Amino acid sequence: MSSRGCGCQDDVIVDPHQIQGWQNLVSDTTQKTSPTIRLWQCPQGGHFFHHFYPDTVAKEITKFWNLNYSYA
Repeated sequence: MSSRGCGCQDDVIVDPHQIQGWQNLVSDTTQKTSPTIRLWQCPQGGHFFHHFYPDTVAKEITKFWNLNYSYA
């Protein structure tokens, strides 16, 4: 199973507590047994963080893809 969640810490539309609600799914135990399940939050950029910080988002996506291939 591969899954990736992302959001932004200063999002005014999606409350950061909602994103953190997924943290139970992505617990330390889950990370050890299935490291391709990840939750990532961009430190800034609001709801459109992917527009304002495309390089940062691209690096995280690349990390995810590389993890995915190493566990395939």
